[in-house]
Amino acid sequence: MATIARLGHKRGVPKAQSLRNKTGESYRALLHSFEEHHRGDKPRMETRTKDDWIEEIQNPKHRLLARVQASELAAANKKIRDFVPPGTRIEVRDF
Repeated sequence: MATIARLGHKRGVPKAQSLRNKTGESYRALLHSFEEHHRGDKPRMETRTKDDWIEEIQNPKHRLLARVQASELAAANKKIRDFVPPGTRIEVRDF
């Protein structure tokens, strides 16, 4: 109940103690019915990566090109990390 109260604070949900009191009986009934309905459902954690936006591209050719470029960028960044020791500061001055 504390989690429901905390998450719903901005939406007008009463505080956790109010949900536990006699006045919160209707809220408890609602929470209980929701719990019964979803019993056995495992919470789905959506794992998002930084390249998920590529899957939203409708055109298959463009999606493929974006994947190729993303993999090339990842390979280039890995190569840079291999060459440059951690904590090294690189300054580029163009005069």
